[in-house]
Amino acid sequence: PANMAIWMKNTYIPLDIIFIDINGVILKIHERAVPHSTKRIESDSRVRAVLEVNAGQIAEFDIKPGDQVRHPSFVQ
Repeated sequence: PANMAIWMKNTYIPLDIIFIDINGVILKIHERAVPHSTKRIESDSRVRAVLEVNAGQIAEFDIKPGDQVRHPSFVQ
């Protein structure tokens, strides 16, 4: 786990960004990151993974901090 940050400099479509801890718990969400932006989007805490999905999917699937991601990469 580490503090992580991303930017959208070489990304051509808007994305929703999901920051996930070692247990698969969503700690932070950033919706509709702006394409080509060099603004840092930071995790604000130590995370295991950052998941990028198409913009709007967080709202469409009602994803929120505290939700659980199930995948072998995370301790369950």
